[in-house]
Amino acid sequence: MSTPSSDEVHALEQLLSANVFDVSARLFVATFGPGTASKPGREMRAVHEALAQQAGLPRIGLLGPRDDRALMVALECVLLWERSLLAARGWSGDHATPTVRLLRRGESVRASADPLTGARAALGNLVLPGTPG
Repeated sequence: MSTPSSDEVHALEQLLSANVFDVSARLFVATFGPGTASKPGREMRAVHEALAQQAGLPRIGLLGPRDDRALMVALECVLLWERSLLAARGWSGDHATPTVRLLRRGESVRASADPLTGARAALGNLVLPGTPG
């Protein structure tokens, strides 16, 4: 595995320091919004790829298999989608491929005139454990 460039390391640092609710809303739109496939389910790999692209990273796991911080951000985003009833984790196929499936609220947000604003609104009432709310 090649050594990441300083730009890639900086992009990872920015992702890790960004507001997780904003990252989650933008990732929801990148995963399910306009210009994406119309099917309601996505493989988790597609979520990881969308996050990497959104963050300016060539891939998740940029610093090797032992550095899964970007993967943790992707999972945090999916958990926030679940808590706001936008989407839920599941499995599909013979090999039990991890997927994310839109829920009814997520379908409504995706179909809205402004999916990013809808996703932000859906996530806006959530409070992370251990934070004042």
